[in-house]
Amino acid sequence: MRDLEAMLYVPAGDARKLDKVPQLLATTTIIVDLEDAVAAEAKEDARIALGRMLDNIDPADSGDRRGQIWVRINAPGTDAYTADLDTCIRAEVCGLVVPKATADSLRAVASHAQQRESAAGLTADSVALMGLIETVGGWHSVRTATDLPARVHGLSFGAGDFSLELGLPFPPPGGVQGHTLLVAKAELVLHSRRLGLAPPHDGVYPAFHDLDTLRAEAEIARSMGFVGKHTIHPDQVPVVRSVFDRDPAELDKARRILDAAEQARRLGLGNANVDGELVDVPVVERARQLLQEAGGKKS
Repeated sequence: MRDLEAMLYVPAGDARKLDKVPQLLATTTIIVDLEDAVAAEAKEDARIALGRMLDNIDPADSGDRRGQIWVRINAPGTDAYTADLDTCIRAEVCGLVVPKATADSLRAVASHAQQRESAAGLTADSVALMGLIETVGGWHSVRTATDLPARVHGLSFGAGDFSLELGLPFPPPGGVQGHTLLVAKAELVLHSRRLGLAPPHDGVYPAFHDLDTLRAEAEIARSMGFVGKHTIHPDQVPVVRSVFDRDPAELDKARRILDAAEQARRLGLGNANVDGELVDVPVVERARQLLQEAGGKKS
C-alpha cells in the first residue's frame, strides 16, 4: 500500500484542518479521526464535514498523491459506529482504523463493510482495515486468533490507552517505554507475521514538538519490526519517514547482494561475500524483501 509509514491524524471536527487534507495527501497518508478527536455531540456534524471533503476527492486522480485517505471510525457497539460506516464505505476511502480492536470486532467490521461495499457497487474488500490494539483484551485476542479477514491489512499499537489500562504513565518518563509495553509490541510483530498480515505500525507520540524523542521511539519501533508510526502533527511526518524509509545505501547493498548471489550460483557455489560478510540464503532473501518493499524489485 502507498506510503503508510507516517500516517497523519486529522480531526474530523476541525474544519480548518479538514480543509487541508487535499494538500496533505501530496506528502503523506491521512487518518481522518471520527473517534477520540470529536466530542459525542459533534460527531454528526463531523461526518457531514467529512462527506463534503470526500466529495471533492477524485479517487481516480491519485497519480500525484503520495498518500491515501483512511478514517478512524468509532468502535463497533458505540452509538456512532453504524453512521460512521455509512459515511466511510466509499471509493475515496482506502481504509478504516478500528479503535479498541479485537479479533472479533475486526471480523464484525469486515462483515458490515462488505454489505455496504456491495450496496455501493464497490469491489469486495476495497476498503482495508487496520486494527488499533489499545487494550490487553485486544492484544490477547490477536495472540490467540487463528485468522483474520482478508481486508485486515495490519495492526497498530496504541500505547496511550494500553498504558492507561495497566496504570502506566503516558507518555513515559524521559520518553522511554518500559519493558511491559515493549514485550506487548514485540508480540504484536510476531503474531502479525503468524497471521499473514503486514508488519504493524507504532502509535502516536503525543509531545509533538519533541522531535528528538519521537525519532528515538520510532527507531526502537523499526528495530523491533514495525514499518511505520502514526503522527499527530505535520512536523512529525518527515521525522518518522526518515526513520522508516529505506536508506539508499541499504538498497544499494541489497542489489549488490543479489548480484553476488547470482554470480555464485552460476559458479555452482552456495554462498558469496559482500563487503567481507557471508551471503547465504537468509541474507539473499532479506535483500530481495528490502527491494520489493522499496518498490525496487530486481528483475
